[in-house]
Amino acid sequence: MTIFAIGRTAYKHPEFRGPFLGPRPSEEQKREWTEEQLRAGEAVIGLQAGSNKGATQAGQSFGATRKILLGK
Repeated sequence: MTIFAIGRTAYKHPEFRGPFLGPRPSEEQKREWTEEQLRAGEAVIGLQAGSNKGATQAGQSFGATRKILLGK
């Protein structure tokens, strides 16, 4: 058990007033979806699927050699 695991456990005890260490444990956020909402979500094309408008490697030169021409 790490010190951060102990810190997360301290959040759950109401008698402990702090200081706390590490991230606060998340709480469950249950969602109910209708069949219509689930079917509508299947028709959506995600932005990551087939999109080429994001970051590219164009102009990337890390690790490549530079061509230095002397006398020009």
